[in-house]
Amino acid sequence: MPGQPAITILLGPPRAGKTTRVLERYRALETADKHARRLLVLVPTALAVEAAEQGLMRAPDAPPVLLDAQILTFADLAKRILRHHEPDATRLTDLGQRLLLEDIVAGLLEAGAIDYYRRVAETPGFVGALADLFREFKQAEITPEGFEAELLARGEPSPKDCATHAIYAAYQRRLKDRHAYDAEGELWRVRDLLGDGKREPFADLRALFLDGFHSFTATQVAILPLLAAGVPEVVCTLPGDPDGRRSDLFHTVRRTIADLRDHFRVTVEPVEPAPGEGEPILVALADHIFDTEEGATARMTPAHARPVNAPATICPSASSRRPGGRAR
Repeated sequence: MPGQPAITILLGPPRAGKTTRVLERYRALETADKHARRLLVLVPTALAVEAAEQGLMRAPDAPPVLLDAQILTFADLAKRILRHHEPDATRLTDLGQRLLLEDIVAGLLEAGAIDYYRRVAETPGFVGALADLFREFKQAEITPEGFEAELLARGEPSPKDCATHAIYAAYQRRLKDRHAYDAEGELWRVRDLLGDGKREPFADLRALFLDGFHSFTATQVAILPLLAAGVPEVVCTLPGDPDGRRSDLFHTVRRTIADLRDHFRVTVEPVEPAPGEGEPILVALADHIFDTEEGATARMTPAHARPVNAPATICPSASSRRPGGRAR
């Protein structure tokens, strides 16, 4: 659609050279622009950051400025943007999150607000399970208020759903009161800042590269077009089978491309392995594992399926609780 940023997707099987092309393009732009801070590479993990940095420096003519290359995870990106715009904000560590949830659960048990969980609240793993559940909620852009609004219409909630919502709502309120963010909340806040036009320190990007992903969370998908607005070159590598012979293996990637099409003008550029490279590992394994006779192909579970443990309803009385403001 007009006004949407453009993105080129390099689509090819593993070991086809997609990352190599991204790094070569990075070097070329850096050589022409002489300012690595105008280039940004986003990768999924800290290990991928290290691998990309090593890949850049392996070039025999790698310029010294590549030591200052901006190769970040989404978490790194969020930290830099929040450090610039909200230097007084607090990042909640995993231990801090656990202690906070333990305190919230204890208080709600004492108040009789979550009796459903009374027998299991002190068992090992309960707080960790809550943290995992709330992480899934946030990655799917589900706030306590949105959770309530969506599910109130489904009928009478169960005690489990009432208790789950009470803990989630209290958790979000406590984060707001502390001006603190958990990892997913940092990305929510970055999404809001970018939506308000606060793009520093990434306001003058020349190119944005996304490498090593096969999918994005709902929040990451919302961030990307805001970050890419006005950027002349945006490139994303995705694993896939350009000729469609193995579409059953790349369901998640097809969904990712569809999500990107909702926010970008997408051009898909197939990337085939270079001659002599041999058959890509993933496809080679598939040839031995999967029976591709009609009706016999193994089906993979969609990545966007609803979490098994996600509550199905919400407690109506939650609407009387103090609003949590912006989610964190």
